[in-house]
Amino acid sequence: MKISVITKKETWQTRELQKESRKMGIELELRDLENLNQGIDELGDVVFWRANSMNLFDGGAATISLIKKSGRIIVSQGISEFPFIRNKLFQQKFIEGFSGINTIETFTFANKEDLASSLEEGILNFPFVQKPAVGRRGEGVKLIDSCESMEKQRGEYSKVVYQNFIKNKGDFRVLVLGGKPLGAIKRVARKGSFLNNFSKGGTCTNIDDKEVREILFGIAIKVASYFKLAFCGVDIIFDENKKKYFFLEVNTLPQWEGFQGATNINVSFELLNFFKVMHERGRRGSRELVSEYYEDNLDKLSFEKSFHYISRLFLWENRKELSVKLECFKQGFIGETEDDILGNFRKTFSEVEKYQERVKNDISAREKYIKKYPLLGVYNRILFQALISKTVYKKDVADIVSKVLDREHALKMRDELMGDEEALKSLSTHAINFLYFSQEIFGKFFEVDVKKLHRISISDFGKSDESLLLKIYFLTHCIIGESRFYSQAVNDEKGIYTEMIKALEEIIKENYFRVSLDNKMEFLVCSRMCGFKSSVEKILIAEAESSMSEIGNYIVDILNAKGGDKRKKDFWNSEHRNVLYLMATSKLKKW
Repeated sequence: MKISVITKKETWQTRELQKESRKMGIELELRDLENLNQGIDELGDVVFWRANSMNLFDGGAATISLIKKSGRIIVSQGISEFPFIRNKLFQQKFIEGFSGINTIETFTFANKEDLASSLEEGILNFPFVQKPAVGRRGEGVKLIDSCESMEKQRGEYSKVVYQNFIKNKGDFRVLVLGGKPLGAIKRVARKGSFLNNFSKGGTCTNIDDKEVREILFGIAIKVASYFKLAFCGVDIIFDENKKKYFFLEVNTLPQWEGFQGATNINVSFELLNFFKVMHERGRRGSRELVSEYYEDNLDKLSFEKSFHYISRLFLWENRKELSVKLECFKQGFIGETEDDILGNFRKTFSEVEKYQERVKNDISAREKYIKKYPLLGVYNRILFQALISKTVYKKDVADIVSKVLDREHALKMRDELMGDEEALKSLSTHAINFLYFSQEIFGKFFEVDVKKLHRISISDFGKSDESLLLKIYFLTHCIIGESRFYSQAVNDEKGIYTEMIKALEEIIKENYFRVSLDNKMEFLVCSRMCGFKSSVEKILIAEAESSMSEIGNYIVDILNAKGGDKRKKDFWNSEHRNVLYLMATSKLKKW
């Protein structure tokens, strides 16, 4: 394998890469490209784009596209798809379109008079920040704190942007590689400066706090995936007044000297290993690449995503090494002692609104039923923890559940749901899960009426995309519920579950590009549990295997209507889709 680093000059970063490549026995060259299509045939198998003599508009973007077409792996090709990616206004406006990330209002003005008007109108307030629209390392960034300092400013207004100053105690830099967070640092300005940049004398410290890291990582990997950047630095700031984290900017050419010093992470080593992993594409099967990518990087996932991945594969494949890993999650998931477990259940009951939001999940049809069944999310979380305790950790905690969850109230809610067909359809996943979880934890008085669920499943759910999604969720989770989340065979004496899986197959055939890849993979998993050989299995697997992310060895949704939802294309939010793909293509254990 040969690696070509595209750079105009030697830097601390390129010297580090050269030093590490010699240790690893990897051929690495530094090369500048001065003209369109110059020397592309001589480039290595992997091309790491840092900087070159052509700017993006003078041929750089076209050159990146040509390198990609030549069959080489190009790292950080997003800079060719988004020619304005380095523009700070563009970055904020682009990210603004996606929920879950707070952005900073950013302005440009034609002249000084327009800038002054913005102050009169309260759009900007002293102090505010003036930045080069395209800049790096804090160069040219100024704090404007009075009319006098504003009057002193000179230059082209089209080349700068303005933002209100955010009160902070430093900002954060997350390095993202291959869709995964490498680590996070806090940068604090030197005394007398407001610039937190390391290059401007700021100090860097490693972030150890797990909760803070998870928040920072969640923002950073989304930003990287939106911009299709395999390697980037995402800057985030915490507003001390609003008590919220805000996306500051993304750096497509990140330096890592300060980061490496603070975290002790050998970034060059990580980069070269990533290049090796990406070089394997086309040389090894997709399943092997995806499995290796997730299992080698479980520590880069959030706690919930790691647990989801390991527990599902353990229940599906019964691999002993996964059982060992699951022991490390026991305390965090449910607890070791009865007091721990009881404490976790009571904590869940104190977070009703959090679990109501999980039930809603941006599905409008669920709004009124969340009000009607306000404890559904909390009950499901506790019952799910109890189910996993039983199936994974071989510990029955039904008695502890009864100390915090009223069986009579749960039974009443079960009866109300079974008599509320529209609620069952709208709540779908969550209502069905509650029915099956309750049966497993509370016993025969909560037995699921499968015939009635089947009758509801064949009734009209509506024609909208949301209705289609709810029907799919309803059917798949009846099957998953019967398997107790992949822990036992589907009992299909009456053939009802086979009828459900046949209905799912018809839905996919008739609405192929309206059904997400996640739902397609879940259908295949359900088919296998029912012993049903689908006529579209090969097509669905082929779609998955042709949908590898451009920034890492994991599967994203590309073809379907829901594929436009960039929120689910990052490494964390792709975990569900990828573990289902692995389950759909693995050897099924004997139940």
